[in-house]
Amino acid sequence: MAVIPPYETLVPLLESNGILWSGFRRKCPGTCGSHVTLGQFALRVLRQRNPCELGTLLLCVTKSLPGDEIERHLELIDRHIISDDEYMGSLEGLECAILQSKTYADIGQLRRAWLTNRRGLVFAQLMGLHRTHSSSPEAESVFWNLFQNDRFTSLLLGLPYGIAESHCDMRVNGKSIPTEPSPEMFVVRLVCIAGRITDRTQGTGEPSYASALDTDQELDSIAAQLPRSWWDIASSPAADDPVSAAEWQEIILGQICFHQTRIYLHMPFMLQSTTNPRYEYSRTACLEGAREMLRLYHLLRGRGKPPYDCKAVDFLAFTACIFLILSLLGYGRLAPVQNVDQDTSDWETVDRTTEILRCASSEKGGNVAAQSYQALELIGRVRNTDCTAADTDTNYSAKIVIPYFGTISVRRNNKFHNQAGAATTSSSRTSVVTPGSSTSSNTNMEAQQALGGNSGYDPLIAYDGFYLPNNSFNQQQVSENPLVNYMFANSAVPGQSLANMDIDQDWSWFMADPQQPQLFT
Repeated sequence: MAVIPPYETLVPLLESNGILWSGFRRKCPGTCGSHVTLGQFALRVLRQRNPCELGTLLLCVTKSLPGDEIERHLELIDRHIISDDEYMGSLEGLECAILQSKTYADIGQLRRAWLTNRRGLVFAQLMGLHRTHSSSPEAESVFWNLFQNDRFTSLLLGLPYGIAESHCDMRVNGKSIPTEPSPEMFVVRLVCIAGRITDRTQGTGEPSYASALDTDQELDSIAAQLPRSWWDIASSPAADDPVSAAEWQEIILGQICFHQTRIYLHMPFMLQSTTNPRYEYSRTACLEGAREMLRLYHLLRGRGKPPYDCKAVDFLAFTACIFLILSLLGYGRLAPVQNVDQDTSDWETVDRTTEILRCASSEKGGNVAAQSYQALELIGRVRNTDCTAADTDTNYSAKIVIPYFGTISVRRNNKFHNQAGAATTSSSRTSVVTPGSSTSSNTNMEAQQALGGNSGYDPLIAYDGFYLPNNSFNQQQVSENPLVNYMFANSAVPGQSLANMDIDQDWSWFMADPQQPQLFT
């Protein structure tokens, strides 16, 4: 109560946070239902003074409070609510944990978001909600939010998820998952696929490409069950309609989750496309997903004051940009098989995203955007430059370390040519494939197979990380891979390890020794 503003100060804050509350209650009606306004909730909580609900109320307004006290408020809730077993053994406590986890993600602390949500999921299991959530609408919404958040955050961070589907009642509102096509069922089926991708990432065996293609068809199938109007989302609704704005944001984020899941499904094979032409489809799928993710990101963040202020989404946009840049610089692509129009469009997308991140870096808590912007600027310096043997800057190199992903290294020498200026054998524009439609990359596939599958540009670009197959973290990798070295706590930064690292912190901490020479394969 001491940190909650007086009611006369609280009222305008409640009005300005209507979209946040509407979005939270649409996704997690919980103990209040979906039709209670934030003002009505605040009046009841201030009268009854339930500690868990007071924590939820504080989270609804803390980012709008003057000053930079959000960390103090989050620590207060962690100490008095999230760390208290009695409170966490209640639905109100679990709701507070869900919103606390979202707030951590909003400020760019995905590791803490994962930890907070995982603690909530553990207590949901102790309460038996994984088996009994269908007994009430309140328990239903709380359990599924914890389950879904755990699956998506685990996928993004490359960590194991918390509970297997075989241990849960997988019905939604009393209905089996495949029986009814709806946005709710879509998300549940999507997180189940995300779980299978996590199983593959955490496993030690060789990933099956046939299995990945089957899963890709399954993604197309569940996407096709939603109406085209759900996918054809465009400009945002009026800012003075929080309910419509929250619904719009929910659709955008659902689509982002879809494309992110598809990218992670194909990513290990896309990374191998430099040497194996059979994986060209995965390369194409990753690029299509990245383009769609950035289109949606521009809708969310592309207008003045952003209608959706979430630093984790900035990080997703940054990783999507990295995929496009890798392709534009020639990773896995045959030089003769180039589409200049598509390349121009992709560079425009990268430029627009870079500018959004530059602006977002000046926002409150803009560390993630700032580091993303700096990394894109660094890796983009090789752009639009043809090198010759006489150039003095042919050995320019860029190396960026992406938390929970790996290291990207780019180097140009006298063999590097600006891809945008290279000759092309095809003048047709490559179309963006929408979910649920058939994908076709026959032209690129046939050309790459005919020419043997390697472009001559690939030796200038290297990826080093645990999304490559057969990365079992053996001793040789520990000694050679800076990211793996850091993950095993053999860092040059004393006392730091991945367990203490979040994406809003200094990404250079992932480097085992930033003074070592740049290495390329």
